[in-house]
Amino acid sequence: MTTTTTQINDLQSKLKKMTSEALESLTKSLEAGKSDELLRYLDTMAKFPRYSMRNLFLIMAQMPEASQVMGYQSWKLLGRQVKKGEKAIRIWAPMKLKNKNERGASDSEQRKTSTEANQPLIFRPVPVFDYCQTEGEPMPELSEV
Repeated sequence: MTTTTTQINDLQSKLKKMTSEALESLTKSLEAGKSDELLRYLDTMAKFPRYSMRNLFLIMAQMPEASQVMGYQSWKLLGRQVKKGEKAIRIWAPMKLKNKNERGASDSEQRKTSTEANQPLIFRPVPVFDYCQTEGEPMPELSEV
């Protein structure tokens, strides 16, 4: 199933709106002197050390009880399968674009010509799933001291 440009643009606008609403909500809570919203945000941040602040807001807005979030293929590598019918959490993922002259070049030629400075970086919406949305091999847990 391919995603059309209109669907991608719709997803992007929804994610932008959710991000700005979450940020506004946190700002208003802090201005009002409420720390519950900040504590909830910090609690969410502690669960997901690899995600950006923008993606943490998106995860928190779409599924506040999320604990471990990964993409479909990552869950498969861990021996887990996303349950049928589960709704994905959408976050932003970076994607490097190839220059027009690099598209037909081989891998070794691309490494020679491409540098971090000349590769444009865009963000696209990607689906991720929480642990509670999967089934299969149990995740290893840290032992408590």
